[in-house]
Amino acid sequence: MFPTIVNFILSQEGGYVCDPNDPGGETNWGICKRDHQDLDIKNLSKDEAIAIYAKNYWDPQWEQLGFGLAACMFDTSVNMGKKTAQYFLQNCNGSYVQFLQLRLARYSELAQNNPNLKKFLNGWNNRVTLLRRFIEVHKDDPDNTSAPVNW
Repeated sequence: MFPTIVNFILSQEGGYVCDPNDPGGETNWGICKRDHQDLDIKNLSKDEAIAIYAKNYWDPQWEQLGFGLAACMFDTSVNMGKKTAQYFLQNCNGSYVQFLQLRLARYSELAQNNPNLKKFLNGWNNRVTLLRRFIEVHKDDPDNTSAPVNW
């Protein structure tokens, strides 16, 4: 599952960004300087980012949850942190659709509570929509080896 899901995440995270309003701050491939002070974020390679995802953001035990929830846990851990992902998992009644609804609600709350974050709301919501489509395409593939879809 990891290779399939990490490709989706990389397609969403893209390259280097340093937006002063982004809580993650300086970011490349979704890896933020705030959480990785020792890294040269601007020059972080895609392969280095994948290694960081495998070590710090992926948990192989998530495969037991099924593809949909594993994808939700991984993508949310990257985007919002593992604690937030765990909270959503505990409150989604085993449904990746409900998990994503909880995530959307949290994004709305963040934007409502901090006007500087409102500019990110459409992008966050779009990411959840794309994640749901991604899950729908791949959830029934037993090996998660379907031909890649351009996200």
